[in-house]
Amino acid sequence: MSSQFTYRKRLYYFFILAIVFIIGVPFLVLYATGYRFGEELELEKRGGIYVTVPQSGASIFIDWMQYHTTAFLSHDYLKQDAVVGDHEVEVRHPDYKTWYREVEVKPQTVTPLYPFLVPLEYEIRTLYSTSTLSELPLEEREGVTFDEYERIMTLFEVTETATSTRKVRSLNTLLSDAVVATTTPELATPDDILPYHQITKDDITVWYDGYTIYAYWDNEDWLPERFCNKHSCVNPMAVLTTSQRITHVDFYPGRDDVILYTLPDGIYVAEIDKRPWPVREQILYGRGIDFRIENNNLYVKEGNRIVELE
Repeated sequence: MSSQFTYRKRLYYFFILAIVFIIGVPFLVLYATGYRFGEELELEKRGGIYVTVPQSGASIFIDWMQYHTTAFLSHDYLKQDAVVGDHEVEVRHPDYKTWYREVEVKPQTVTPLYPFLVPLEYEIRTLYSTSTLSELPLEEREGVTFDEYERIMTLFEVTETATSTRKVRSLNTLLSDAVVATTTPELATPDDILPYHQITKDDITVWYDGYTIYAYWDNEDWLPERFCNKHSCVNPMAVLTTSQRITHVDFYPGRDDVILYTLPDGIYVAEIDKRPWPVREQILYGRGIDFRIENNNLYVKEGNRIVELE
């Protein structure tokens, strides 16, 4: 009697485990491939949003809900189970301007975001020449090197004059925002770019022509999400067009998706991103000021004065 009861009990447990296996394994497979049950218990494909912010103390909001605050050892956040479709991502920090982006989450795909936070205030270090030695208080003269000033001054001696003509294939496509959805990026290659009008970093080349800045991604195997919006992908991409003539462009130190550019009234920063709403900010005001980058250091010149922005 006891052995028969034990046999039936084992058979019962085996039957339960078989049911769990039959039902559970397909569910785990669906879960792992991005499927979830919706509000009406229908299966929905899901995606993800990955946000990484180098600054500590930044709060990450998705669809107006706070999900994470960055810390010393925690600078990124991955939101799984994101519903397919449009989402709003915001990053707030007390020392920086608020960053905002509208992104489209696709099925079984993680959308990466690398927010660029514009500082509310830059720290400035002044570079001195030998002629300005007398302007320094005695206690500050020790340790000041003047060769740095002379070296950086030479970076500003190259005069760059933007031309009003440029031959670029598929220019009409490049300058228009297509409203017809496409699954294949429209590819074009920039021609006849003067060397002092372009700069390349990793797989991306940026150049300017009069009043427009362009970006080209030189990798046929992959195109970043920032070259696409929900309607189309464009490569090369017109990053921005201004009403004032652009006189200098370079990558922001440490970034290949952010550029600095000079206009007659100051220095500006911009993200290379086709999605709404990319950063477009004036970071320094002043007519005739200019900037140069050396070894990821940002130098600004106003007349004979040179400062480093930190």
